[in-house]
Amino acid sequence: MNTNTNTEVVRFDLTNVCVCEDVDDNGNVVVDGNGYALPPMACFGCYDDEIGNLKYEIIKPYLLANGIEEDTLLRIDGEKMGWQSQSGYAYAKANTESIVEKLSVNTEWILRFALEDGKLTVKRSSHDEPMGSPTFTFRVATDEEVEDNRW
Repeated sequence: MNTNTNTEVVRFDLTNVCVCEDVDDNGNVVVDGNGYALPPMACFGCYDDEIGNLKYEIIKPYLLANGIEEDTLLRIDGEKMGWQSQSGYAYAKANTESIVEKLSVNTEWILRFALEDGKLTVKRSSHDEPMGSPTFTFRVATDEEVEDNRW
């Protein structure tokens, strides 16, 4: 009997706050007196880089593991969201940009993606969710839901 329950969990954090680091003329990261990297005077496009990383490290493997195409409609369920602790759901196309758009809020945020055994989950942290939201879960929309949400 195999009792090995170790499964690989792939995690990826995405934020809409610049995470670029300042570098000196030699290409070394500039740090403050405590050893923390200093931000540059201008962002170098880190968000776009991170969207690409999210796509290839989390979203594409999720789609492949579940036989899902990028134009497939997904239902995203969440509970206790925001300062009013509301529950709800949204529909998104199964592509990185659509998923991130549906999970974003109009403030600074962090989306913490996890992919385990083909199951995708996300937690969001923001001003109204400082401890993070409960987990958002994903599933393919039913035929009826697809019909009701024709784009």
